[in-house]
Amino acid sequence: VNLTLKGNPIYLSDTIRPLLVNSEYNLFESLKREDPKNQTVLTIDSRIQNAAETALDKYEGAIVLLDIRNGDILAAASHPETASVAFTQNFEPGSIIKMITLAGGLEHGLDLKKIVPYQCDGSLKLRDNKVLYCWDKHGLVKDINRATAVSCNVGCAKMGLSLKPADLIANLKQFGFNDRLNGTMPLDLGKIKDSQIDDEYISKLWIGLDYLNITPLHAAMIASAIAHGGVCITPRLVSSHKNIIGLPFGILPRVEYRRFMSDKTAHVLTD
Repeated sequence: VNLTLKGNPIYLSDTIRPLLVNSEYNLFESLKREDPKNQTVLTIDSRIQNAAETALDKYEGAIVLLDIRNGDILAAASHPETASVAFTQNFEPGSIIKMITLAGGLEHGLDLKKIVPYQCDGSLKLRDNKVLYCWDKHGLVKDINRATAVSCNVGCAKMGLSLKPADLIANLKQFGFNDRLNGTMPLDLGKIKDSQIDDEYISKLWIGLDYLNITPLHAAMIASAIAHGGVCITPRLVSSHKNIIGLPFGILPRVEYRRFMSDKTAHVLTD
């Protein structure tokens, strides 16, 4: 981003604009107020950013890549380019939440031998004459690895229904739901929608449908924590500053956001 003589910004790449200025914050203005003579170095890797934009092509959506060791946002590409889809737009997460489901079961000491093996006939009968449907009939599911590999709704619902509802909500909050990032990127993370707590509500939460929303950035944080031994590092967009002659200063430190799960649980999920 360059400044005109009048101090107006010129964005050399339209894809960077929504990362700096969006509905949640105006990072450009806050940096300019600090000292307009200094330069700010972003964590974005232009090679990866360009590759992500090429991969998206004409398709609407977002690609977010994080360095799991320090939280650097290496790419945050969105289409349409003028929207901050990667940081601010919420989506129904679906089956990626099943990783949180399994983590919650393991963290709360759930005896998986009481869950598997089981027979998946494509549905699970719930109380109040309600039914949870699976996307396929998986037949005999012998272990949790198989249940995860085929993304079986029945197995995940069984795990969820075996835990206390309070533990279910606490587990989701542990993973950042209903929370907000602070610092230079004050962004809301995923949201849990309130509803009557019954079998259907619990089952849908455990498989990421109807009652959960998540941003692409938050989804990337969850994946990064699994790959980083259960610890999520706070995402950062600014790495350092440079003075007028190009010398770096004010390198932003690595900040741990939260431990989502134990190292042992992260190892199981990684497998």
